Amino acid sequence: PAVPAVPAAKPAEEKPATPAPSLDSFLSPLAGRCFLRNEGYWNVELCHRRTIRQFHEEGGQTTVEYSLGNFQKAEETAPDDDQKPAALSTVQHVFHGGTRCDETQGARHATVRYRCATGKENQIEFIKEDKTCSYIISFLTPLLCHHPALMGKAGG
Repeated sequence: PAVPAVPAAKPAEEKPATPAPSLDSFLSPLAGRCFLRNEGYWNVELCHRRTIRQFHEEGGQTTVEYSLGNFQKAEETAPDDDQKPAALSTVQHVFHGGTRCDETQGARHATVRYRCATGKENQIEFIKEDKTCSYIISFLTPLLCHHPALMGKAGG
């Protein structure tokens, strides 16, 4: 009688390494929250993943208000090898479609850069107008410090 063929042993399947969760996913506790910062004449209100507005108040009444944009997308930069230190890992949110700017004839827009800051509360660190009607907001949060790429690399 013929000997039945023995099926070839399958090589052990290698499981791909589980990718680290996105930096942006660590910001989810900020959902539904707004943060206020006074910058002298102006106040800035950032509502996470929704809107940014700049306004002035007198006697408890808003007298001037500009939209700096509505949330469009999250962008991440994370080191893919040892060439970039993990401290350079960032997440930023891009906002477009704000109030029309007379000087540029375009809509105001902003970028919010989130940074790991241990021992700090979630807060707007600063806002600056890098170009006319284009804004950069730095936001400090301890939430990002728990991401594997940033563990032990905290600033602040």
